[in-house]
Amino acid sequence: MDSHRELNLHLGQLLAANLLLRLAASAVGVMVALYLARINAEVRPVGNLEVSLIVSISYTIIELPVSPMAGIWSDRYGSRLFLLIGPIIAAIGTQITAFTAATAVLVLARLLGGAGAALSTPPMLKEMMSLTVHNTNLRARIMTLFELTALLGFIVGSMVGGLAFERLGLSAFTALAIVYLLVLPLFWSHRLYLSSTPRSRTGTQNWRQHRSLLRTPILQRIGPAWLLFNVIVGLWLSQTAFVLAGPQVPGQFLPGRFSDSQVGLVFGVYGVLVLLGLAAWIRWLPGRRKTTVMLVSVLGLILVSLAIWVINLTALPGLVRTVALVFVIPGVMLETGFAPAFLALLGDVSDQQKTSRGTLMGMYTVFLGAGQLLGGWLGGVVAGATAISGLSWATIALSVPVAVAVLTVREPASHQRVARTGRSQ
Repeated sequence: MDSHRELNLHLGQLLAANLLLRLAASAVGVMVALYLARINAEVRPVGNLEVSLIVSISYTIIELPVSPMAGIWSDRYGSRLFLLIGPIIAAIGTQITAFTAATAVLVLARLLGGAGAALSTPPMLKEMMSLTVHNTNLRARIMTLFELTALLGFIVGSMVGGLAFERLGLSAFTALAIVYLLVLPLFWSHRLYLSSTPRSRTGTQNWRQHRSLLRTPILQRIGPAWLLFNVIVGLWLSQTAFVLAGPQVPGQFLPGRFSDSQVGLVFGVYGVLVLLGLAAWIRWLPGRRKTTVMLVSVLGLILVSLAIWVINLTALPGLVRTVALVFVIPGVMLETGFAPAFLALLGDVSDQQKTSRGTLMGMYTVFLGAGQLLGGWLGGVVAGATAISGLSWATIALSVPVAVAVLTVREPASHQRVARTGRSQ
């Protein structure tokens, strides 16, 4: 009982830390955008390209090289060091933002914030995988909770960022830097890391193991599926708000028909559906094949895309449009299962590569960031040409290779057996 209580305590610490880190990162992102608007009004002109560079590009692009390095280093030296350094670096970057209006320094601050996130996420996931190594059902629930706390942190942080900057001004950056530092006690205890041990520090051998790991057949199949899934996410996140509130498009019902507040309401409803979907997957995912859940999630993507395409038709009776809208609800809830199922499957793979858990978790973060960056670019091309209809059909087209890649994956046999009997554990 004591060991069970301690396990739950450690997992709770990691999930709480994930919530606080995502909340702080989201709030800072919103505040930086608002700060740039103030700079534009009071100090100097700020263009759209500069806003993109500072708010999103500099933060995301640093994650691509740092995340795999953080995973590799956590395998070599242990996770604790990087879980303590990451929030400190992010806090420093957050505080620097309040002291300057210079573009170069603001970019540096965002680079520090992105580096802090990249240093924290792979080691945090690695420790979750190590703590759940003997219980794949528990792992499935924890991976779903990881995604849920990340989303909840993003939603709450987005709201807190605007309110904090409005009430506190530049002092809000200091407050968020303190939030980052509040994570440190959650990562401090040495007992949190007893289930994982660093491997040999022989650098050459580690890099050879890393290259060999990336050539593993299951990773070569499942990695592209995760990448393409995030390309789809990037498609919609980058373009939906602009298309809905932008100019109307001949032959399409949705573009240009929403006010700013209505667009916010659309995202709010979507966020609620995602939260409900993840909450449902906490119960549905354990005991089921991860690849099956991922395929069901892909079907959810296709269902949502087809429903939106139908809703977007102009010459359509209102009743038909309402019926199509109803199909969006289960579709969104189904598609939320992909990420936790992928993470749980990656954890099963890591059980066969125990000295490379961090490296595998670094791959998760890299493919997530690269996919969403690529999706943002592709979304601009597709939406610019064909608006909502193009986004719908691009999603369906990308869903096909995702499904094919998942179908080629065979889960580790030992974990399939555990999953079938997991409810008795």
